Amino acid sequence: MKNRKQNIFMKIVLLSCFLLLFFIPEISFSADSNPVWGSDMYAGSQIDTRSQSYSFIGFGLDRSLNDHLAIKGKVFFDYLTYKYSSDNDIVNAKGPGGKFTLGITYFKPDFFLAVSGGVDTRKTSLSPDDKGSEARGTHTGAVLEAMLWKKLSEAFSAEVLGSYNTSGDNLWGRARFKYTIPEPVSSGRQKILIGLEGVAQGNSDYSSYQVGTILELQRIKENFSVLLNAGFKHNVSIPDSGYLGLEFYHRF
Repeated sequence: MKNRKQNIFMKIVLLSCFLLLFFIPEISFSADSNPVWGSDMYAGSQIDTRSQSYSFIGFGLDRSLNDHLAIKGKVFFDYLTYKYSSDNDIVNAKGPGGKFTLGITYFKPDFFLAVSGGVDTRKTSLSPDDKGSEARGTHTGAVLEAMLWKKLSEAFSAEVLGSYNTSGDNLWGRARFKYTIPEPVSSGRQKILIGLEGVAQGNSDYSSYQVGTILELQRIKENFSVLLNAGFKHNVSIPDSGYLGLEFYHRF
């Protein structure tokens, strides 16, 4: 029954991407707007004191449809390691993965919303082997993602990201609240931001929850940012840990 529901979900997501790919480009452009192509790249890595880690790199290509809408495709590769308890053993999981998504974004100077869907694949190896694990082996399925960013005031902003994929029944969500340090630290060339984050993630084998602080440098002219995050991580089936991460973003 569960596999049947996942297959139905995958077909819905892929059908939505198909319709988006073939029908969205038919939207007429506004009289004072021309289609513009853009691209970006993002990468990062995070590790905790229990030797669990997550590293990623992604590339995006987008095309504006009018002053507030754009269509975007992304290619994303990652490597995930985690641990969980099973039958009095600590199982070490390693899983390289990749995905392709296609979606639409709505944007204004103080608001951004993106929704996308696509195909996700991951190969998970376990040591010692856990034959009862649903994430074990190679799985390909559908993925659905959403992102919301809102400027709350001149100094404060908030963002929420979430994703679900059927390969391993994986669910991930993150919220960040940021404060822009005023001049002279921030200026027309750069911004320094500090803030808080909360993360919840897991699949059929493990789950964890994180809370931490963030420090971000945004170089405005170069369309580049670097972010450092660190905090506390609650692991459901193994002892808790601290974590440290580094993220990069560049808009071409």
